[in-house]
Amino acid sequence: MKKNKFIKSTIILIIGGFFTKILGMIIKIATTRLVGIEGMGLYMLINPTFILFISLSTLGMQTAISKLVSEENRRSIKLISNAIFIVGIINVLILITTIFISPYIANNLLHDKRANYPILAISLVLPFISISSILRGYFFGKNKVFPHVLSNLIEDIIRLISIILFIPFFIKKGIVYAVTFLVLSNIIS
Repeated sequence: MKKNKFIKSTIILIIGGFFTKILGMIIKIATTRLVGIEGMGLYMLINPTFILFISLSTLGMQTAISKLVSEENRRSIKLISNAIFIVGIINVLILITTIFISPYIANNLLHDKRANYPILAISLVLPFISISSILRGYFFGKNKVFPHVLSNLIEDIIRLISIILFIPFFIKKGIVYAVTFLVLSNIIS
């Protein structure tokens, strides 16, 4: 019984991963065509900062939640609410810190003052990514991989649609606004 569930989950993850990678490639192609080389350069410049902030805001909660939920069925809702509370506090601290240090990061570490607004946008995206991470950990702990795969596919489809619809508007305002929207599109998706 467990072997069949494992095989089924693996197949679902493989198929979902395949479609997610294809959508990711299409998103990158569309983004590059819409914001151009300069926009992609600015986005790639802030991307390591984005990844660092995501790591700080989630603190490996997805793995921890997954393990704890799989071990203990009775208190999983309380566990999720406590995790969301802790991550919420961490995200508020990161938001406040980012407001003060984003000019320093943009000017002194990245050496591009245009990165200031996209870095500020990162801090607005983090709570959504953190909560999503906790919920994905919950479903992994319950051995339900389909919600994870479905959420990834929906997220990529919505991101692609929002990029295609809104980047042309923001690119007219300037490259900084377009890149800031690219970061903020994670909230929409």
